Amino acid sequence: MKTITPYKWEINNNKYHFVTDNFCVYDIVFEYSEKFFDEYCTSCKDIFEMTINCLSHDCPVYDSRAGLTVCKIVEEVLSESCNGIMYRIYDGDGKQERREMRFDRWIELYDSEDKIDQLSQEFCEEECDKYFLLVDKGCKNYPVVVHDFNYRCKECEESGDMIQYGE
Repeated sequence: MKTITPYKWEINNNKYHFVTDNFCVYDIVFEYSEKFFDEYCTSCKDIFEMTINCLSHDCPVYDSRAGLTVCKIVEEVLSESCNGIMYRIYDGDGKQERREMRFDRWIELYDSEDKIDQLSQEFCEEECDKYFLLVDKGCKNYPVVVHDFNYRCKECEESGDMIQYGE
């Protein structure tokens, strides 16, 4: 089996930047989500929101090194901060399900040390938005991060309807 390596990345103020072999440019930004937490959990400051932006328009659909690079960046952020990482998959073009499956596959393939838990749930007001959480299983504040992510959906926690990946 061929061993792949992540692309090299640069970091500038919680913004990670890398370029693929096909000259596709990616920015991954980590910031506290004031919008989400103002609305759902005003005291939650232990979760970053991650945004992955492909700044190029004609990138190949599948690039295993890009997936590996994203996962290694996520691992680095989780291990250095012990914060959770929340993300929402873009759904404006009808490709949300494929993106979700691809990201799940990246975690399955590239979290070789099984350090990351992945959880998800829907938050509904007028419309439902599905959010995901990545959290380092070995961090001391793991229970706090998971609690803060689930804060909005106490009835989900109590009924057991919360979707959880991992252990």
